[in-house]
This record gives sequence, C-alpha cells and structure tokens, in this order.
Amino acid sequence: MSSDSPSNLLSAAALSKRMIANLAPNTSINNSYDAVALAAHASMQAIGFRLVGLGEDHKIEAHSDPSEPSPLPAEWNATKGSYAFRYAHSQSSMEYLLKINRMGNKAVVMGMGMGDDRTHSFDLKVQEYISEGNLPLTPVKEGANKDEAARKLVDVFISIGRLSDLGNLMRLKVIQKLAPSLHKEGYEETREAQSSSSRQQREPAPGREADRPMRDPLRADRDPPARPYPLHDPLAHPRRPMPDPMPGFED
Repeated sequence: MSSDSPSNLLSAAALSKRMIANLAPNTSINNSYDAVALAAHASMQAIGFRLVGLGEDHKIEAHSDPSEPSPLPAEWNATKGSYAFRYAHSQSSMEYLLKINRMGNKAVVMGMGMGDDRTHSFDLKVQEYISEGNLPLTPVKEGANKDEAARKLVDVFISIGRLSDLGNLMRLKVIQKLAPSLHKEGYEETREAQSSSSRQQREPAPGREADRPMRDPLRADRDPPARPYPLHDPLAHPRRPMPDPMPGFED
C-alpha cells in the first residue's frame, strides 16, 4: 500500500485534511510542537479514536465523532510543549491517554490505556520534521477553501513524506500497541504487531508471574551424595553369630 494512497488513513493527504477539520477558524499553529501534537491527534482520530477530553480529568460533553471531528477546544495548545488528549473507541471498553511533551529539541509522544500501567512511546527531533520558517500559521480562516488550507498545513512539514512518516510512527509505536487487532478499512497492522498480540495472549497478565514456581539454583535437583556405608540388602544372608568359647579352652 502506498504511503499516500487514498485508502491509507494515515497518509499525509488524509492527515492534513483531518488536522484542518480539528482547527476552529482563526486558530493558529504557533510552533513546531503544536504541529506535532495536532498530527498525532489526527492520527488517533483517523483510526476511530473519539476525543472525550483533554488530559485525564477534562471532559468534552459533546463527544467528537472521529469521522467528522469537531474543532478542538481553544485550550488544546494553551501550554507550549505540553499536550494531552483522552479518547474512547467503539471497539474497546477502555479510555486512552495520549501526551506530547517537549524535551529539549525533541517531542516525546506517549500513549497508554487508562488503568493499564504499560506505556508506549517514541520521540523525534522536531527540526527533522517541521519547517519552522513557515510558523506561526493560521491555516483556517472564515470562508477559506479547506483543500487550500490543507496544502498550507502540509507546508509546515519539511516534506509531505515527513507527515506520512509521523503517521506511520504513530501506527507502529503507539496505536497498534495500545489497541491491537483494531478493524478499520484503510488501516493495517504490521506483522510484528500481530505476533506481539499473540504473545500477549499466551503470556500471563502483569502481576501473575509469581504464580509460576521459582527455581532455586542452590536447591536444584542433584544426584544424592554417596553413602559412607553400604546399603542394606534385605535379600542378603544374615551373618552367623560367632560361637561361644568352648568350656575349658583358653587362648
């Protein structure tokens, strides 16, 4: 499947249109981290994750439809370099948390299932993905053509391929590990993820490893030590007792 195929939900063309749909008119992308966070969020929505809040406690009353997303709340990028999105999915009873944080010149993208201690993450150098000279950008204006706005948004990235690469990283490192075996037209997991899912089904749940008997190398089965005396053989003839000395005989 070509990375920019129309059937690829995480292609640059598909992601740029979804990113535009998430921006209210006159909303600005102020910096490189805004752009990475918006692309990561669009990747989650593309696979059917529905935004239900910003962070662990924030709630969005009108749940966003992933196929027709509502614009993000105005405070989604209120804190430079720190972003959080919480999702639900129709194929899971869990909620999921996605965070994007700045660490030096890198953006760290991390996801986890709420109530699950396991996290899945990757990091990237923003200067290798984002063309900072094209920021800040206000791509969506009142009455503007959405396709033209999407083209402007793609220009924020060094190339269209870099946006596709980011979508692929989201698939490999976060989405298919957070929620393996999702079914959605235009979305495919890698074989690595499929085999990993099978291993998880065979392996005990976290915290259950203690049920396995522990092998103590100091008490491992060994050959019994050699006995210092012969074993008793019940079939051997008993020894005859020595006769008493004959009367009148002295040594």
